[in-house]
Amino acid sequence: VEFANDTVCKLRCNRTNTTQNCPQDHSALGKRVSYCPGHEAEAWAWADMLSLGLLLSAANLSLDTETQHWIHKAPLRYWGLTFGLQVDYTNADSAEFWTWPFGPKLMYIYRPRQLSLQKATQTYTVNVPPSFPSNGDIRVVPKQSGIYILPEGQGHILTFTWPHALTAVVLSVGGLGIASMIVETVLVRLYSKLRSLRHVSILYHLYSSNTSPSEAEIRDVVVDAHMAPAEKVAFLRRLHGQIQEHCEQQQLELGSAAGGSSS
Repeated sequence: VEFANDTVCKLRCNRTNTTQNCPQDHSALGKRVSYCPGHEAEAWAWADMLSLGLLLSAANLSLDTETQHWIHKAPLRYWGLTFGLQVDYTNADSAEFWTWPFGPKLMYIYRPRQLSLQKATQTYTVNVPPSFPSNGDIRVVPKQSGIYILPEGQGHILTFTWPHALTAVVLSVGGLGIASMIVETVLVRLYSKLRSLRHVSILYHLYSSNTSPSEAEIRDVVVDAHMAPAEKVAFLRRLHGQIQEHCEQQQLELGSAAGGSSS
């Protein structure tokens, strides 16, 4: 059951009848956060049982909510209401696809939503004349308000086909290629022009290869980044210090390892 605030609850499978088990049609959506209350909704092997209170809650409705109608103000249980119940039979939920066991799963999704009463005024109240008034001088007209439900069914069934799969792969590869081209030809060059983000362009060029860059390559990258002379010198000094610190650390580790093995 899908609520108006996009949260979903799962129907518990009723297995009191041991001769029949609930089919996969009643499995939960992956985005569901909890189970529906057991006394309000159950999934049987032959039907789904939903209470009216659960449907009203899913539609964000309460019979005790006071509403203004013309000059009178009264709860919805006095005026009555109309809501639509959309039932979707589908296996197209991507979140459910990645729940174990993996694969598409058939399910029913119930979406109750309130409808405008002005479009169906004859559905929310019925005036019934009394069959026998207790007093002949007093005429009593009881007001019986009801809940009118308009069901609507639809289905979305997805199947695997090789043409669609190849199309999806080609589109994905093309999208990645376009994204890579935008990063390399637009963003990196844009960052190299901005003083506060110039280091992004430098680091991108330094770490875009699998091999460590040489000093000449680093110097070329720094020159290409249009750095000021003072910034170039400071950058190269910091880089040289980091390289020296890394080499000294490696020598210490090798020395300690050799000393441990000799002892």
